Amino acid sequence: MPLPPAHAEAYARARPRHFFAGTLEISHPALAEPIRIVTGVDEDLMLPPSTGATPVLFRALPFSASLPEEALKDGSGDGRISIDSTHPLLRESVEALASTGTPADVTYRDYEIAFTGGVADVAAVTSYSYILEGLVTKDISLTATRAEASVNFPEDDNINVPRRIFDVATYPALHGV
Repeated sequence: MPLPPAHAEAYARARPRHFFAGTLEISHPALAEPIRIVTGVDEDLMLPPSTGATPVLFRALPFSASLPEEALKDGSGDGRISIDSTHPLLRESVEALASTGTPADVTYRDYEIAFTGGVADVAAVTSYSYILEGLVTKDISLTATRAEASVNFPEDDNINVPRRIFDVATYPALHGV
């Protein structure tokens, strides 16, 4: 069966001996440290969470992500993440998140990783090739094998900005609002 034209073009443009690893970073005040997971690999990886940052551990766990920008195409508006929650450390963290009832911050990143000598050359990764940050969870559900959540961008009308006074002199764009 021939490849669809879009797949054929993507395969033709891919650099040889490179692959993409998707990551999720989920943070919340209830967590001692953010949940960091990577999919598309068989082992945990040390990756920089931002350009030039010290690499941190991302645990290899399968997950799927339908991001909000993709969800807008089908009209739902909300993205969805689904994570294999059989890892004991992840399960405890997700249970803590679900019990709070408050949104968690989510960042999705794609890293391009090269193969050198048949091994992923993670040391060569200095940044990510795609990032979507500023997402928040809307709901979190937990089953025996999966953790799932709806994700989207926060609603600007409901963002609280403490100790800020927005006046026309400082913010001229407010004139006429």
